[in-house]
Amino acid sequence: MRVGVFYAYFPYQDTVDWPAVLRRAKRDGADHVELSSMRLVRQSGEIRRETVKTAKELGLTYTFCTSLPQDGDVASGDPSQCARGIDAMRQNIELVAEMGGGVVGGMIHGSTLKPGVPVDNATRQRRMENSARAVQEMARTAQACGVRMGLEMCNRYENTMLNTVDQGLEFLKLVDSPAVGLHLDTYHMNIEEDDLAAAILKAGSHIVNVHACDNNRKLPGMGHINWREVLMALHGAGYQGALAMECFSRPFGVWSNDHRLWREYVKDGVDEDLTRSVSYLKGLLHTLNLSME
Repeated sequence: MRVGVFYAYFPYQDTVDWPAVLRRAKRDGADHVELSSMRLVRQSGEIRRETVKTAKELGLTYTFCTSLPQDGDVASGDPSQCARGIDAMRQNIELVAEMGGGVVGGMIHGSTLKPGVPVDNATRQRRMENSARAVQEMARTAQACGVRMGLEMCNRYENTMLNTVDQGLEFLKLVDSPAVGLHLDTYHMNIEEDDLAAAILKAGSHIVNVHACDNNRKLPGMGHINWREVLMALHGAGYQGALAMECFSRPFGVWSNDHRLWREYVKDGVDEDLTRSVSYLKGLLHTLNLSME
């Protein structure tokens, strides 16, 4: 398991300097970076090629994350909304393949309904069925491109359909595609799962991607999650992918409202905190004699 960081841990202004993000992550000890296919699909081919070149020069691996457009909720009963969501995901998947990536994760099974919209069981079931048909369409593109999609289970405050591993596994039965698996996030799991290790082991070979965040969405080691148990469970599940810390150092841009970031999360410094957290996870992996490749 390689240890990495989410690109937006490093605050940016209007645009992301992707090579600079990669170099900074490498300096802080990361072996892996999670990129945004949603943002990169809007960039020039030159920028994308430079990003891939820089990652290779630094010896960094990378995965991708994305989300559906606001007008592309594939769980909606509106055919035009669903079509826009599927089309957006196809573009993301093709971008991932173009850049030599193998994994794209995120809450790509349906957008969060607006606060105040009632969701009863019948509505939720209809949304699940709509979503499963849409994800099947996305999966055909993913399989043709050699890309695996990870469906992220998010907490109850962000998604009405998939909150737990059990729900994710049931949804995978509806989709029934080898190109689709589960994207685990320990921050969300800390809210929704009774036992993190047991849930990870139950997810097993279906795990495609992992976001490693502490219970407070700070970097691993800055909260109370038992990382020894988490790492052992991931090993027991056979997971060989990366651990991407989808954490944030301070509020900025759209992330403030989208992720409810109202205060700084920095202890000793953006880079100092990340260096310590990467070292902490790598040290645990070494102590537990777990491979970091």
